[in-house]
Amino acid sequence: MAAQDIAGTWQGTIQIGGGQRVVVKISKAGTGAGAGWKGELYNIDSGDASVVPSITLQGAGIRLTIPSTEAGFRGKLSADGISMAGMWTQGSGSYPLNLGR
Repeated sequence: MAAQDIAGTWQGTIQIGGGQRVVVKISKAGTGAGAGWKGELYNIDSGDASVVPSITLQGAGIRLTIPSTEAGFRGKLSADGISMAGMWTQGSGSYPLNLGR
């Protein structure tokens, strides 16, 4: 799976209570082969937005970290590159989150 496959807009629903809809926008953090990733997360239902300063991709495993809200996502990119399945963590809680393009 090529790293550039994660760039784009992803959306899903965090399974907390009645659900919280989120949109994650991922882009390259620089140029060249060693460039990392950056992102923004938008909570549609609350109107909140957060910078995602840390996005790592190792094989099909992906991790997003948002220190400002003590939150993050760990998941796996599908073989076709159009979805990610994993867990959203915030504080001491963990909740299922599936993202699709």
